[in-house]
Amino acid sequence: MFRKFVPLWAAVGLVCGLLATSQAHAGRRWCAPCPPAPCAAPCETATAAPQTITKKVMVPVVTYKTMTVPVVVHKPVTRTKMVTCQKMVAEKVEVKKMVTVMMPKTEKRTESYEVCTPEWKEVSREVTVMIPTKETKTGVRKICKPVMVTETRMVCKDEGSWQCKSYVDNCGCTRTCKVWVPSIVKMEVPVTVCKMTLVEEPYSCEVTVCKPTQKTVTEKVCSYKRETKTREVEYTVCVPTQVEKTFHETVCKSVPFEKEVSYCEMVAETVNREVQVPVTEMVEKEVTYTLAADCDNSAAVECGPCRARRRCW
Repeated sequence: MFRKFVPLWAAVGLVCGLLATSQAHAGRRWCAPCPPAPCAAPCETATAAPQTITKKVMVPVVTYKTMTVPVVVHKPVTRTKMVTCQKMVAEKVEVKKMVTVMMPKTEKRTESYEVCTPEWKEVSREVTVMIPTKETKTGVRKICKPVMVTETRMVCKDEGSWQCKSYVDNCGCTRTCKVWVPSIVKMEVPVTVCKMTLVEEPYSCEVTVCKPTQKTVTEKVCSYKRETKTREVEYTVCVPTQVEKTFHETVCKSVPFEKEVSYCEMVAETVNREVQVPVTEMVEKEVTYTLAADCDNSAAVECGPCRARRRCW
């Protein structure tokens, strides 16, 4: 709140100082300097000497003061209270309801049906019968017979001999022993082998042959005769019937109960705080300035050939 009035006080002090300064200089006239002009010759200056004046003026001075200001602060406070809550409790209840039940019912009806009655009769017909007959069959067949054949084959024969050889044993003694020295010689040798040979020979055998023969056969043939008959048949149908039944259902009921809960509440509290407040005061101050020589407003000083005028105000 104090900060809102500080700029207003400073503005009021500044206006007062300017009014005092303007009243102090109200009896004086000021002469404006010659404006620059495109002249060949410089402007002539006044011969009167300037005056130096010292005056006291009021100047606003801002200072800061420490003030204690009440401030409202909200602080969180945890509190508890009793709250009524609801909880769902399951409960079994007997409920009577009308339900539709399909009840079986036996009824009778007359229906017609077809019956196939077999009828037998004798029929003669010719058939072909295969009659077995024994016959003697002759021919030529090939058989395998062993034959002894002499062949020449290459064999290896060892024609080596025993020879005496000397050697030095581990003890440094010279010893002599007989050693078989092989001598392999290849040679052809006649060999008698048995080989299987195909030979043709005649043969005869008895075989059974089936020959077709025509024969007349009498058979019994069955034929079916269709007849339509009627009969009474019992059948069961389901008839919808309304029946009252008792069911056990689970129902949830709302039961109130008290519960303590904690909550946070913002509590207003007044606290004193120290703040810096600017204060504007008007203070006297001596000001020194220089005035030009007095001149008459009706007079005009002509400057150079361009004749520029020098105004006093």
